[in-house]
Amino acid sequence: MLLMKISSWISSIIPLISYCNPKLYAEIFLIYVTGRSKKWLLLHDDYLLNSYQIISLKKCVDRLCMGEPVCYIVKECEFWSLPLILNNDVFIPRPETEILVEKLLDKLSINCNSKILELGTGSGAISLAIAKERPFSKIIAVDYSINSIRLAKYNAMMLKLNNVSFFLSDWYVIFDSIKFEYIISNPPYLSIHDINCNNSLKFEPYGALFSKYDGIYDIEFIINNSSKYLYNNGWLLLEHSYNQKNIVQDIFYNNNFVNIFTFKDYHGHDRVTLGMKY
Repeated sequence: MLLMKISSWISSIIPLISYCNPKLYAEIFLIYVTGRSKKWLLLHDDYLLNSYQIISLKKCVDRLCMGEPVCYIVKECEFWSLPLILNNDVFIPRPETEILVEKLLDKLSINCNSKILELGTGSGAISLAIAKERPFSKIIAVDYSINSIRLAKYNAMMLKLNNVSFFLSDWYVIFDSIKFEYIISNPPYLSIHDINCNNSLKFEPYGALFSKYDGIYDIEFIINNSSKYLYNNGWLLLEHSYNQKNIVQDIFYNNNFVNIFTFKDYHGHDRVTLGMKY
C-alpha cells in the first residue's frame, strides 16, 4: 500500500476525534511503525508498508480513537527539546513544567556545582533538562516507583547525562543528614474531583497525578518537611494547579520561607511557586 494512501486513510479516521491534528498524527504514526525519519518518508512516498507495519498502524489509530495519549502509543515524547522514552508507568511531561525548569535555571550559573534534589522524577524529564543545561551540577532524583526509576535511568543513559543519579524513595525517606541548595518537584496536585475532566488522564498513573485533600496533601508534605534538607538560603520550587496559588503560598509562609513568588505558565495560569529557606 502506498505511503500517500496510508496518510489519507489515517486522516479520514482521525478527524472524528475533535482534539486531533490528522496530518500530524498520521506523520507521527508512520514514523513510528516504519522506524524512518520524516525526511526519509517524504523522499520515499512510494514506499510500501509490509503487513506487520499495517497491523501496527491500525492498532495505533484504534488506541488513539479510545482516547489514549499519542505519547504512550509511540512510547516517546519531547521535553525541553530532549527526546524521552515513555511508558504508562510515568505521567506525560507537560509543556507547563518547563516553567519549573526555567525558574531553577535562572538561579543557577552556567558553571555552578550546586546540589539539587528532585522529588517524584517520573521519566526523569525535569532532572535531565537541568543536567543538560548545568553539566557541573550534582542532581539526585527520587521516585517511589521502581519502574519510574528504571525508565529515568534509561533516559539518562540514552542522553549520555552523567551528573544525575536516580534512587528509589518515597519523598525524603532515604535521606538523613543530607542537605541541598535546591529542592524541586512537580508532585501530584490534582483533586479526585478532577478525575473525569480529561478522558486521557485515565491512561496515566493515578499516584503521579492525584493527591488527597483537594490535591494539596503532597505539596504540603513536601513544604513542611523541606527545611531539614535545605541549606539556609536554599530554595524550594514547586509546580501546582492553577487554583492553588494562595494555599501554596500560605504553606510556604507558615514554614518561615521568604522571597515567595508565583509564576504563570504559557496559558497565563498560576503554575510555579518558589521560596527561600530563612
